[in-house]
Amino acid sequence: MNILYLSLGREYGGTEKVIENLLDSFKNDLKNKITVVAMNNTRFFQVLKLKYSNNSNIEILGLLNSNKKIIRNIFLLRNLIKFKKFDVIHVHSIVSNLIFQLANIRLGNKSIITVHSRSDFDRKRNIKGILMNNLEIFLLNRNTEIVCVSNSIKEYLLEKGLSKNIEVIHNGIYGINQKASHLQIEKFKVKYSKVDSLLLIYIGRLTEVKGIYNLISIIKKISKKNKNVDFLVLGEGELKLMFDEEIEKKQLKNVKLLGFQNQIKDYLPYCDFLIMPSNMEGIPITILEAMSCSIPCIASNVGGIPEIINEKNGVLYNNNNLDYIIEKIDYYEKNRKLIDNLKNQAYKDFNEKWNINKFIQKYKERYILLSKK
Repeated sequence: MNILYLSLGREYGGTEKVIENLLDSFKNDLKNKITVVAMNNTRFFQVLKLKYSNNSNIEILGLLNSNKKIIRNIFLLRNLIKFKKFDVIHVHSIVSNLIFQLANIRLGNKSIITVHSRSDFDRKRNIKGILMNNLEIFLLNRNTEIVCVSNSIKEYLLEKGLSKNIEVIHNGIYGINQKASHLQIEKFKVKYSKVDSLLLIYIGRLTEVKGIYNLISIIKKISKKNKNVDFLVLGEGELKLMFDEEIEKKQLKNVKLLGFQNQIKDYLPYCDFLIMPSNMEGIPITILEAMSCSIPCIASNVGGIPEIINEKNGVLYNNNNLDYIIEKIDYYEKNRKLIDNLKNQAYKDFNEKWNINKFIQKYKERYILLSKK
């Protein structure tokens, strides 16, 4: 098959990791020709070029990374899909779908779109927001097939009036599958916190939708209640400056900011919990990565998260009740042995429910069916 992956986001996160997992399943498979189009000079584009440049069946192409070049990008993409004659075009993100649908006018290429999260969170509830929501549904309906990563997103789209059939394909990953020894954990904690601390790690974009204001509140509150809880924060984003200033202003000594880190396997297996205070999520890849190396997650009860996390493999809480999660963090700091039960169940659940094989199989089945339509 001749497949195009289109992802034009400027950040590097779970969506981009999903695409990488799909690409990995096609590496050196000469029966399939893969083209990936991303925004030039973004973190995702750089990762793709570094990782797949030597694969003869995977080609990485970049569109112009400028809002002023949208029309130019539409015509560049249109010429590409006319010339390459793809069997399947797999679209990721609203921006990608908008540009694709304009480029595909009167060409009739078949496409599948994966909806990774709700996009309405950042929109104001005014006329412009309503118009954008309606435009999103209109553009989604123009795809041949629609896939959601969680049941909660499917329900949301159906409520918004999406008329097509929607399939849910939960994200799956290869996993980090790396368990750290006690000695390795001690060395890591000496470097980044204290050897006897309960260490929580945040990995993700520093944006409102990812719950950065919630994270700051949690860090402040727990610093007053328990001095033996520390945080590592990995990521970049539009609220990074605000985050840095707030940490400095409040003189919070229990948090270290490490910026974007491509190799999270160098950090995640050595922590006690992953914390995810998001306001909206689909099926977060980072939670699955944590579970694959027996790290339980403290996560907000939003989106697709409760489809992964429960009281046996992690901790769920509501963002409007941060005092509850402060008590839970304090409880686990004082009862460390109980964390082992969460760790064991998280690892078991990952291997039973979130392994990469079902994920890859379902998408390849969709591709075959789509290419025959």
